[in-house]
Amino acid sequence: MTYPITIYASALLVDEQIKFWNVTDKEKKELHDWKKDFILSGEDIVSFSARENYRIETKEFTAPNREWLDNIFTDMAPDWFNNWLMVENYKGIKPYKQRDGVTE
Repeated sequence: MTYPITIYASALLVDEQIKFWNVTDKEKKELHDWKKDFILSGEDIVSFSARENYRIETKEFTAPNREWLDNIFTDMAPDWFNNWLMVENYKGIKPYKQRDGVTE
């Protein structure tokens, strides 16, 4: 891997709560970038876009070395995701370990 490397933490928010999240080297800017997440959840992306109040938030991180890269995944991105709660019916791994001092 060549450094520096840019990593994006992205959240698809519905009513200011995380529906889907991702940390990768590919930025998710549009709803169609979340197609795989919709397929895996069994939800139709077209009907979702017509009825839900959603927005996409992204945070860009630059890792100059392996230590920073590890820190992005273990601390920096989870801290950023901690700005929002998860949607009530969320299934899967949450992007953070704690929220307001309570283990999720």
